[in-house]
Amino acid sequence: MAELVLSTAGEALGAQLPGALSSIGAALGRAGGAYLGRSIDQQLFGASQHYRGARLTDLHIQGSTEGASIPAVYGTVRIAGQVIWAARFKEHSSTRSVGGKGGPTAKSTSYSYSLSFAVGLCEGEIARIGRVWANGAAFDLSQYTWRLHTGGETQAIDPLIEAIEGGADAPAYRGLAYIVFEDLPLEAFGNALPQLSFEMVRPAPSMDDGPRFEERVKGVCLIPGAGEFVYASELVLRNIGPGQQAAENVHLERNRANLVVSLDQLGADFPNCDFVMLVVAWFGDDLRCGVCAIKPAVEIAHKDTTSMTWRVNGVDRAHAHLVSQHDGAPAFGGTPADASVLQAIAELKARGYKVGLCPFLLMDVPAGNALADPYGASAQAAYPWRGRVTVHPAAGQVGSPDKTSAAAAQIASFFGAAAVSDFGASGDLPMYSGPSEWSYRRFILHHAKLAALAGGVDAFLIGSELRGVTTARDGAANYPAVAALKTLAADVRGMLGSSTKLTYAADWSEYFGHQPQDGSHDVFFHLDSLWADANIDAVGVDWYPPLSDWRDGDTHADASLARSVHGSAYLEGRIEAGEDFDFFYASVADRAAQTRTAITDGAYAEPWVFRAKDIRNFWRRQHFDRPSGVRSGTPTAWAPQSKPIWFTEIGCPAVDKGANAPNRFIDDKSAESALPYFSSGARDDAGLSGLGEVVADLCWRASVTADVSALTGAVSGYVVDAPSTPRDALEPLMAAYDFAATEHEGDIVFFHRSAHAPTMLAIEDAAAESYASQFAQRGDAADAPIEARVRFLDSQRDYLIGAVSARRLDRAEGGVASIDAPLVLEVEAAERLAGSILADRRASAETVRLSLGSQHLALEPGDQIAIADGDEAFEITRIDDAETRKVDLKRLRTVSDAQLALVAPNAPASPPTAPTPALSVLDLPLLPGAEDDERPLAAVFASPWVGDLEVAAGASAELASKRATISRVATMGELTWALWPGPVDRWDEGNATRVKLYGGALASASEDAVLSGANAFAIAADGEWEIVQACDCVLVGDNEYELSKFLRGCVGSAHAMQAPHPVGARVVVLNDQLTRLDIGAHEWREAVQVIAPPFGLLPTDARAASASVTPPHAAARPWAPAHVRGVRGASGDVAVSWIRCARTGGDSWGPGDVPLGENAEAYQLDILSGSVVKRSVTVTSPAYAYSVANQIADFGGMPASLHVRVAQLDSGGAPGLNTELTITL
Repeated sequence: MAELVLSTAGEALGAQLPGALSSIGAALGRAGGAYLGRSIDQQLFGASQHYRGARLTDLHIQGSTEGASIPAVYGTVRIAGQVIWAARFKEHSSTRSVGGKGGPTAKSTSYSYSLSFAVGLCEGEIARIGRVWANGAAFDLSQYTWRLHTGGETQAIDPLIEAIEGGADAPAYRGLAYIVFEDLPLEAFGNALPQLSFEMVRPAPSMDDGPRFEERVKGVCLIPGAGEFVYASELVLRNIGPGQQAAENVHLERNRANLVVSLDQLGADFPNCDFVMLVVAWFGDDLRCGVCAIKPAVEIAHKDTTSMTWRVNGVDRAHAHLVSQHDGAPAFGGTPADASVLQAIAELKARGYKVGLCPFLLMDVPAGNALADPYGASAQAAYPWRGRVTVHPAAGQVGSPDKTSAAAAQIASFFGAAAVSDFGASGDLPMYSGPSEWSYRRFILHHAKLAALAGGVDAFLIGSELRGVTTARDGAANYPAVAALKTLAADVRGMLGSSTKLTYAADWSEYFGHQPQDGSHDVFFHLDSLWADANIDAVGVDWYPPLSDWRDGDTHADASLARSVHGSAYLEGRIEAGEDFDFFYASVADRAAQTRTAITDGAYAEPWVFRAKDIRNFWRRQHFDRPSGVRSGTPTAWAPQSKPIWFTEIGCPAVDKGANAPNRFIDDKSAESALPYFSSGARDDAGLSGLGEVVADLCWRASVTADVSALTGAVSGYVVDAPSTPRDALEPLMAAYDFAATEHEGDIVFFHRSAHAPTMLAIEDAAAESYASQFAQRGDAADAPIEARVRFLDSQRDYLIGAVSARRLDRAEGGVASIDAPLVLEVEAAERLAGSILADRRASAETVRLSLGSQHLALEPGDQIAIADGDEAFEITRIDDAETRKVDLKRLRTVSDAQLALVAPNAPASPPTAPTPALSVLDLPLLPGAEDDERPLAAVFASPWVGDLEVAAGASAELASKRATISRVATMGELTWALWPGPVDRWDEGNATRVKLYGGALASASEDAVLSGANAFAIAADGEWEIVQACDCVLVGDNEYELSKFLRGCVGSAHAMQAPHPVGARVVVLNDQLTRLDIGAHEWREAVQVIAPPFGLLPTDARAASASVTPPHAAARPWAPAHVRGVRGASGDVAVSWIRCARTGGDSWGPGDVPLGENAEAYQLDILSGSVVKRSVTVTSPAYAYSVANQIADFGGMPASLHVRVAQLDSGGAPGLNTELTITL
């Protein structure tokens, strides 16, 4: 910044300002005083100075303050906002009846609370919100009901606020972006309103009142094109094991496919985009077109997925090509599954987009291959560009078939013989039944069939960038691939009809003709017959020609055209000028030296024929081939201006000097990897601008006219959170982006210091009397601060406040220059900023005052000058025009034209996708320590464990009601060895088994610990559970344990011992990780559907785990009697007896019988012959006398043995578990 003080009375206000104030302050003072106070320039006015932007500590603290400031956000920033409306708290109660055994019904009532409220965020209009945090932790909006109002000036009243407040009293909050939460459950936040903060996305307004860049975009390509389920609109999960799944296509928001989230962002960020080109890749395996197979491929050979199974062109995973490996991982994502492509097209159409389909050829040719190279190398280049596929050997190589019939044969092999009739459908997916070939026609026609099954698309590409194929000739002037593409276009037209626009996307070096560098001087518009074909609707071009020819320094050939490679006028002027228009480089050496060869046409005055960038003349003129350099008298089939030009791809790498070669990119695995010419490789987003828009908007708020046309730079995020002078708002930006301002003809003009060339000032230009004493008037750099501190918003820590500093090493004491920069920065950028501030303060402490002659009247504050006998540059800070022109100067530090790059916020960890849990329902006998709870247990395992699971039950999923909240992960697994029966009530040391746990761990226990209840397991057995305990639990593999030394049939479960428990039987560890399920009295012994949906989903969701159980009320079921005996007496009667087993309280060693456990003692004894019950009696004591008379009645005599079954009756008269055995008499 600088000060301009005039001696004229008309500018008295400016002249009266204190010397420490800037002339920009004066100019802005004339505009209304908004800038008066202190300088916004980077001068030093005292040993310590603090430049303050937004109050950084307040940005993440949510409040509800009347009259609070509304933040202005630029780019992407995290803020908290203010609660601007709230309804009353809602109380929700839930009462459940729990049936007891033969007793009264118990009721349990729980309470929860919710709140509806609105949070004001920032000035509108915003594009969208990104991530959200609650109490500092990631907050998943998908689990709640919310509505975002973007802050437009016409936004409607929120329906909930209107319903509660009434239409007359409900505000629309126009111009304010705000979010409304409807009945947000508060239990997870301690029944209090959580502290919420939001990632806001708000582009700066356009500088010229026209549409912003984002608003100009009309079409995009949807990539990556490779990824087995990348285009699925539904969740696709990879099954790892019971309760364990990993998301294939969910990495942004929980339970929402990446495609859906991305399209939401596309709609918000590019509101006028109406066309999406969907790119779908297959893979070629050879640069020799005659043997190149083009196939769909998968990333890994074995993958079990839910909701969608990979299948392409009728090929399943087991039979698909497997992509090669690079550095131990798949080199590419797999081909998108056909079903996913159909879903993507449907999703795009549902959102109102026009859809194009681009079949894309990727070359899976790994490094170290032994394939013969068409271009003469020892092997083919690694992962090459598809444009290098050609005849073998390539044109120009020894033995090349180019211009012979052999070339036609290779081209024919490449295209193949697949016909339209070979493509059908099975269900909704394409099938192929043609020749056994992986040809180009099969590749393209498959996608045409896919488009047809999707109900058609708006545009379809029959290929792209096959330069090596389309330029192959089978004669002097015949291109067989072009004829094959025309035939293919006709076939695709027949499949998709006239409503679909067709084209071929030529490379920018291919579309305009073939000019082989073989000395023949041939010039052929080889694609013209394709462009003119009736089935082709447009000339498609992937447009990546060079736009700039920039080098470091200011001595290169384009330096006179602009001060920076980012200059919009410079770049615009190079669209139809510069390299590949006016000139070309004949060699690498010529490029290095900028020795340019003009593009001319001395023979026919048609230089546009040779200009790759002269697309205007290509389109509007007739084309004449030039075999052997001689212009044909007959034009080609192309009719001038007959069809539109489509840029089917266009772009530029975001790296230093990317515009020098937009077609070059970095891909470590590919031989094509290269930086643009003369690029440092540093990231560079400055071409996206943003800085100028932000500065212009801040000035507009102060009613100040500003020229920001010279500013370049990308602003990742900036916030102004309180009323402030423009000076306060601009200072952090000026420091960070190293720009200054001056007044010129009444306007404030902003400029980068690095782009401001100093005026050379000879000694004689300065008045002698002042020049002689100038060094005596220098300020002292020793007065500069010794430290610069910067606080900023750290992009890598979720926008938390970061702090860095830079310090001088030559002094121990001194002042501190501090800046609070509400800028989103990376730590490295903030450190560079601190260093720049320190250097600038030190340099600007050195000041000079000169008197200049009238020849320098054009100089203005902010201009830079250099004294002829020195190498120092100075900036004019003040001009005082009286009898002589006196100027105050400050020394400039060395400046750099490096720009701050856009920073991506720290990529959040992919939200864990809740898997379908593994669920077991265990209706068990009363367990020690829980003798009063008869409810079944629910065991649930899920990894990752996202949050509490709601388990429901009922006659069906639709009728299910909540029965439990599961907050703990059960330890579960399954047998990998069968477990055979063993002894009961004593140690089983003869058996061993192995258990594969889904998660968790086991440990061995001593005999005493086991006898006290340790290491208890339940093993599933056809609806029942055997409870076993084990002393020895030894880890033998990945989560696999060998168990031995058992107690079997514990707590009355011997009846569930199977012969054997098979491999795969579910095993549940009985510990405090299990949860009781509420169950009604009417549901015992009835079929009940128990449902455990993934976290956040409903019981009706297709991913919910379900178990159909008929709970036997095992806790209320009497145990089987023990020690059943039968003795025949002298009379012939048989005395049958047994001992009752108590289901509760039976472990006491005190005197007397164990507790009865029922209302009355009663037993049912059945006497059987085989499976036929001969006699069934009920007795009230554990004994029965089977008389001779009854024996004769039942068996016709006295049997030598009896087969008996005895069970104790419960309080309702139903038999419990029984003991059945044969007694030899």
